[in-house]
Amino acid sequence: MQDQIRVDVLVVGAGPAGCTVALNLAPFYKVLVVTHQKPTTKAVGESLPAAASRLMQDMGLWSSFLNEEHQPHRLSKSHWGSSEAHFNDSIRNLDGHGWHLDRHRFDEWMLQQARVRGAGFLKCSALNDINFQSYREMWSVEIEVDGRRVQINANWLVDATGRKSFVAKRLGYSPKTMDKLACGWMIGKLSESAEQESEIYAESEGWWYTSVLPKQQRLLAFYTDADLTSAKDAHCHIALLKRAQQLSGLAQTLGQTSFTKSDLKHGFCAANSATLPQYAGHRWLAVGDAAMSFDPLSSQGIFNSLYTGLAASTFVFEELKRNQPRYQVNEYNNALVEIWNTYTNNQSSWYTDQKRWPQSPFWLRRQKGGVF
Repeated sequence: MQDQIRVDVLVVGAGPAGCTVALNLAPFYKVLVVTHQKPTTKAVGESLPAAASRLMQDMGLWSSFLNEEHQPHRLSKSHWGSSEAHFNDSIRNLDGHGWHLDRHRFDEWMLQQARVRGAGFLKCSALNDINFQSYREMWSVEIEVDGRRVQINANWLVDATGRKSFVAKRLGYSPKTMDKLACGWMIGKLSESAEQESEIYAESEGWWYTSVLPKQQRLLAFYTDADLTSAKDAHCHIALLKRAQQLSGLAQTLGQTSFTKSDLKHGFCAANSATLPQYAGHRWLAVGDAAMSFDPLSSQGIFNSLYTGLAASTFVFEELKRNQPRYQVNEYNNALVEIWNTYTNNQSSWYTDQKRWPQSPFWLRRQKGGVF
């Protein structure tokens, strides 16, 4: 016996993008969010730019977000185009300061906001089948929940599955990977309180990022290309720390952090830019990293999840309230194409500013541009 559920909108994925879609549509339509039971890859070093305050206000989340008391991000320091330090102070930003997020707590908060507004949630062990029934103008999605098959019928389907773009791939749209950027990261324990600033250091085979995290922790992350020999260091926490200490400024910052085995967390993950060939089709859309994933240097990952989630929910809301829906998804597609073009132009500018290692494969690839 197969259980059946009928909804207006089915969102696959419960990260910030998926929850943004759900919380904006749930007060008006029947929304179900399906997420996988297996834990996702740990998100580290997440920050939210000050401009996100506008999105929070538009969605009616501003007061609640402030009550979460995430750490302010007021100052960033970079050693990028030269060995000299350059500072970016939030006092010059009309939107104020950004935030260092406790990512787990932020995700839980977003999920709770969607629940409060009426969205339903299901944890599934498998997503078996996705097909569009043209005679009913409806999506039919089969999942497994606690050993039972459940069929979900939905007017609209939203892919919020992150970099995997699981739904889009099942529909025949695979993301185009633009580069081979990967990240080796480690988290240590601070011996005393530290400045709430983030720091970026360029080096011959990539770049470094470090910032203070909640619970007296510090993140250290090294970004390089997965096919370069430097990636071996990124896989090993001992080699990673040794490499970091070769940069005097970074070594000084890390002096108050313990990376002993009892305190250490370490991992390796993809950090490349990627984009779908199209972001929407007949009664479906992709949001957040499922649509396009950004280089962490942009600090725009979560902001883009919120922005595209809000844009998608606005589009779907307008379509559902029409007696005769237009299904003109080109409006949504074009909006995301513009976002992607702006991002790639900015990314090219960031990397071409760095000219200290013209023969380094990492930097040479980015000077030439294109896909690699």
